[in-house]
Amino acid sequence: MLRSRLAKVVLLALLALSASGAAWLALRRERPEERPRPSPAQRPETPDPPPSATAGPPLFPRTAIYGDEVMGINEAIGFPSEAMGGMVAPLWKRNTLRRRGEATSGLGVGLVRASSHVWPQLNHQQALSDEQHQHEVDQFFQVLAAHNLQAVMVIGPWPGTRTALFTEHYLPDDLEAYTAWVRGVVERYDGDGVQDMPGLGAPVLAWEIDNEPDLHNAEPPRGREPEDEVDGFETPHEYASVLLATARAIRQADPEALVLSGGIYRPMTAAGRSYLASVLEVPGVLDAIDGVSLHCYFSEDNLERIRDAMATARELAPDESIWITETSVPSDSRRAWVNQDWQAHMVAAIHGALLAEGADRVFWHSLTTPPRKSQGQPKGFGSNALLLPTDDEGFVPKPAALVYRRLAEHLARVELESVHEVAVSGGRLLATDRGWLAFWGEPEVPAQATTVHDLLTDERRPAGGRVSAPAWLEP
Repeated sequence: MLRSRLAKVVLLALLALSASGAAWLALRRERPEERPRPSPAQRPETPDPPPSATAGPPLFPRTAIYGDEVMGINEAIGFPSEAMGGMVAPLWKRNTLRRRGEATSGLGVGLVRASSHVWPQLNHQQALSDEQHQHEVDQFFQVLAAHNLQAVMVIGPWPGTRTALFTEHYLPDDLEAYTAWVRGVVERYDGDGVQDMPGLGAPVLAWEIDNEPDLHNAEPPRGREPEDEVDGFETPHEYASVLLATARAIRQADPEALVLSGGIYRPMTAAGRSYLASVLEVPGVLDAIDGVSLHCYFSEDNLERIRDAMATARELAPDESIWITETSVPSDSRRAWVNQDWQAHMVAAIHGALLAEGADRVFWHSLTTPPRKSQGQPKGFGSNALLLPTDDEGFVPKPAALVYRRLAEHLARVELESVHEVAVSGGRLLATDRGWLAFWGEPEVPAQATTVHDLLTDERRPAGGRVSAPAWLEP
């Protein structure tokens, strides 16, 4: 009897600790240097029940079928990186993931991208070092299923950011073990009914092989001094060899899989262009992929970076699909024009310009900034997010989030093949089968347009004359 009462007291205390907002315990798990990947008999085959969606339907119910949507959000489903090193309190973790799923769906999009260096950390090194790795990845897909979301997954041998901090050499020591792991991962989440994760919702839309390889090539590997030569690490040829091996393993598990090259961090620069060109010149690479992934960040009050990035892809891979898997602009005060209102304008400008230049998918980075102790607008890269966190672990939409949500409402209904830019005076206008997006300046309104939907204010008025971007023009 006494033991039973004590057990109940301990359980209630743990639940109270989680509910009060404790994000993780102070103790760290010991992780061995090399731990074999769990055998099928050791893996948890029955996942936890998916988190329930309690916030009701999204503000703008999505009309696109899986894979047809243009807009997505990068690293939308996860939890603050501060919690990664500790034992995350289960209830806090579950609530955090549920809130992020609700927020993502509430923005009117159904596509998310998960990089290999953030939770659930889908990379081979993590799989070897954490016996619960597959369970964590399963939890990620449970959240997607609960909120009607589909993923683009980054996969590779190492965490996909600052890889040189994790290894002195890029090529895997055991390529056969790595590719066997890739085949197992793809088989589990491809939705073909063979060895799938129990309760899997939408299958993975596309597999992206590693992340920002050109950026890794610009920093010294672990154990070397900063002044050491850095371009010998993750060379284009080394990356291409991993790309080919990974793509082959992916297609062995799922012959119909979509495969993307790793997102190039600086495609608008000479260094990024040179790196991508060297990768694509390796025999077999262009045949191994279905699309080229690019990243495009900037804070200039123009769209030249987008033009330069897309020109690189069109020149080097003219027959490939182009996916912008990371893009966004800040909202801090680093430049005179950079603020939250400018960021809201740029949400439509970036999507309009990228689609006009031929991009097939655009992923905004990111959903929300990590929680901060002090109030106010976060500085640095964190200011690029669409939402701000609140003290009660909720979210407050920035003006950019409201524009994003309204734009998603219109683009979710668009046939991608119909998208093209039309020449008008005063600004830039994107034509679709559902209407027109005024994304820059004050373009002339087409004669066929009847209604202007102001994406900043949400107001609708009769069309005519010129319109200030950002606005959607309805026929």
